[in-house]
Formats: sequence, structure tokens, C-alpha cells
Amino acid sequence: SAFCNAGFALFPDSLMGFVEDPVINLMVITLIVGGGLGFTVLGLVNAWLAGSRRGPPDLHARLVIIVTAILIVGGAGIFYLLEMNTPILQGLTPGGRWWAAFFQSITARTAGFNTVDIGALHPSTLFFLSILMFIGASPASTGGGIKTTTLALMVLSLWAQTRDSAEVVVWGRAIPA
Repeated sequence: SAFCNAGFALFPDSLMGFVEDPVINLMVITLIVGGGLGFTVLGLVNAWLAGSRRGPPDLHARLVIIVTAILIVGGAGIFYLLEMNTPILQGLTPGGRWWAAFFQSITARTAGFNTVDIGALHPSTLFFLSILMFIGASPASTGGGIKTTTLALMVLSLWAQTRDSAEVVVWGRAIPA
């Protein structure tokens, strides 16, 4: 369920009982991110880690990995900042607060699990999580959304337009219009 980004939990409160459990959090997070990266990227990363592929991953894989990392870390930071003075995070240890923030940042994009009470979140946090849901996972993955590469190309296109550039160039490669 976690790898497929389906969000089906076996407990009535999803995974709220495991909010501070690093083993469960890490296992579920790894499965969600793995399913959300996409099979193409997973294959390339696997080949790269096995040493059978030389050089950096291709443009698609790099965009997927970098945007995913930015969304995870940025999402956790924003979640933490928005909820740090609310009862949602106040009752947790400092480590538990960060586990909750990272978990919600990752699961919001397409998986749908929760380790905190979603109904008790601040409206600004819910709006932010909705943005993460809209973005979703990566192409050829088990998740939905507009996709991480679409977000990256939108941002890069805006950046190119602000510099009066006719084309989007990423790592020395032009992206066709």
C-alpha cells in the first residue's frame, strides 16, 4: 500500500500510533518515496548504485530526484513551522516533531497516510498540504498529481522568461518548447 501510494492502513487511526517510531516511519517513507520516484528513475538509480552505469543519471532522473528532495525537505520545514506552536506537535518529543513533519510532507503528495490528526491541523497547513497533493509524484510512478517534472519545467520556464531567454536550458541541455 505504501509503495503503491494507496494509503490503505490497517489501523483505524492510519499510522498515528507510530508517529515517533523511527523504524515504521523510515520503512513507510522509503516505500512511499520509492513508489513516487517512478520505475524509470528507480531502474536508473539501481543500476547506478550497482555500479553498472557510469556517470550521472540522465536529465529526467536528476530533475525527479532533485525536485523530490526539495519537496520533502521544504515540505517538512514548512509543515514544522506552521504547526510548531499547535497541539499537534507540542505533545511530541523534538525528534517526534520532525518525524511527523517529514512523514506528512512525504505522504501528502500522493500516499494519504497520516501520523497526526489531519482534522486538527491549522487551515494554512491544510492549504499547504493541498499544494503538495496537487504536485504529486513523478512520471511513471505509482502516484498522481501534475508530476514533479511538470512543476520543475514550469519553474524553469518562468525563470527563463524573467531572463528574457527564448528557451529553457537545464544542465546544458535545451528543453524543447
